[in-house]
Amino acid sequence: MNAEVTSVDSALVLPSNEYRKRWTLFSAEFGYQETWIEGIGSSAGLIASGYDMTLLTGGDDYTLLCYYENDVLAFHTTQYPLCFYQIVGISEIEKNETIVTVNPNPVSGVSNLIVNYNSSLPLNLRIYNSMGILMDDQKIFPLVDYNIYSSDFIKGIYLYFLLENNKILFSDKFIIQ
Repeated sequence: MNAEVTSVDSALVLPSNEYRKRWTLFSAEFGYQETWIEGIGSSAGLIASGYDMTLLTGGDDYTLLCYYENDVLAFHTTQYPLCFYQIVGISEIEKNETIVTVNPNPVSGVSNLIVNYNSSLPLNLRIYNSMGILMDDQKIFPLVDYNIYSSDFIKGIYLYFLLENNKILFSDKFIIQ
C-alpha cells in the first residue's frame, strides 16, 4: 500500500510548551488519513494507529516490530526479520500534461476548476487544507467545470487531488485570498 506525506509542520505540545514535528499521511488507495506527532505517536491512538496503513505497522497486524530505549535495542519481534521496513522514498506523480486548471488562481470570489481528461468514469476531487484536513470530497465528471467559491474556505493554501479508481491522476494547489 502506498501513502504520501501531504504535510509536515509542527504542533505545540502542552504542558511543556515545546514544538514537535507533525506528519500527515494520506493513502489515496484507501482514502485514509493519519497524523503522527514526534515522540507521541499517531492521532489514531495506540490501538488503531496504522489501521489501514499497514506500511506503518510492518505487516497485516498491529505487531510492535522493535523498541529502543536510550538508543539501545530493547525488543525485536521474531515475526519480522527487520526492525524497520524500508519505506522511505518519493514516488513522483506523473505530470506529463496539465489535466486540471484553476482559473483564476488565487481564488477571490469564484474560480473554475476545469478537468481536461478523457474518461467516461466519474473522478474523485479531494481538497485538503494546509494542515492536511480533508475539506471537500466529491465525484465530478471530466470536461465539466467545478466552481470553487472563496466563501466556502478560509484564506490559505489548499492541495487538491484528482483520482480515478483511487489512483491519483493529478495534484496541485490553489490559494484562497
